[in-house]
Amino acid sequence: MSSALEQDSSLRLLALGDGFIYARALHLAAELGIADLLAGQERSTEDLARRTGTDAGTLHSMLRALAGCGVFTESAPGRFALTEVGACLRSDHPRSVRTTIAQSGRITARAFQHADHALRTGDGAFATAFGQPFWEFLRDNPQEGAAFDTAMQEHSRVERGAIVEAYDFPRTGPRPSPSTAPPTGAPTPGTRAGGPRSRSPAYGRRAGWTPGSSPGTRTCGRRRPTPGSAAPWPAARPRPGSAAPCTPPPR
Repeated sequence: MSSALEQDSSLRLLALGDGFIYARALHLAAELGIADLLAGQERSTEDLARRTGTDAGTLHSMLRALAGCGVFTESAPGRFALTEVGACLRSDHPRSVRTTIAQSGRITARAFQHADHALRTGDGAFATAFGQPFWEFLRDNPQEGAAFDTAMQEHSRVERGAIVEAYDFPRTGPRPSPSTAPPTGAPTPGTRAGGPRSRSPAYGRRAGWTPGSSPGTRTCGRRRPTPGSAAPWPAARPRPGSAAPCTPPPR
């Protein structure tokens, strides 16, 4: 192995090892609504700290870290604005992922603190962290349940175009396009809302499903881990065309 390749490999591993730092900063930025405050204008760190109830110095360090990732830009010392990437943290952005990322900070990050316990024992990391299985937690915490529903809608809006392009739909009619796909959460054509085959585009959730049952969590080419699973890491995304059709969730 060449020294250049060894160095590149080492740098990649260091970047992976530090990834949780930037993920945590992103969680907090989403939770605080920083992108909403920067919508259409730049603001000083002091102004943002006052509006979010945070320490200006610490907030400045966090925003600079995210600016290095392309989420924000420091237009002048101590003044920040949104980038095109960061705009997707706005609540009103058509491809917003704010709720997903904020909830990941509140739930997934906490569950992953117990990943070592899950690895050694096979116990669910989520249940270890929160004292009950994931779906029961959503049932008993309606605000988080509503946030999870919103997060699923965000995934549908962002991913449905890629799913339509990648999935080999039956050739019984015109191929759907992202612009003509059913709206998020709409029933499948020819089914009744809430009926046995009516599902949200994301993760196979039945319309009207009540947390506490066992919905599927697979979308084509990707599985989002249930935080309470013993193996919380998502499977690698297959190359386009290499994945078998998704196994439908149990009805």
